[in-house]
Amino acid sequence: MMENKEKLSNELTSIETNMKEVEKELNSLAEGEVRVATQVRQQEKEVNEAKVIAFSELCKRLGVKDIAEYEESNLTAINNLCNRKTEIFAKAEHIKAQLELLKQPTIESELAAPVSYTHLRAHETVLDLVCRLLLEKKKKKK
Repeated sequence: MMENKEKLSNELTSIETNMKEVEKELNSLAEGEVRVATQVRQQEKEVNEAKVIAFSELCKRLGVKDIAEYEESNLTAINNLCNRKTEIFAKAEHIKAQLELLKQPTIESELAAPVSYTHLRAHETVLDLVCRLLLEKKKKKK
């Protein structure tokens, strides 16, 4: 039993030693993380400053106050184009519908369409028959 206690005590000491080493490494890593985070913030600041310089030169060339104004004017222009495109498509659809209506036969066009003599005779009434026969008789006399 004594041996087990001694063995456990040795293991505990070993674990405590390992824990101290791990804590040192963790502290070292945390310090490194702080250094890296500081460097990253500094680089982000430099990048943002470079962006401001680059965009200010671009804005001067484009004739706008800042990049936000440029982007807003572009978005407005794009929005206007999209609205115009929608209007044009709507008008085109309306015109297509009108053309389809014009292509459909109407009663007037069917009535005005030429028909054969045989077709006319098929729909002849008694009165039409009398008129036709009188006209034919008149033609024969001449």
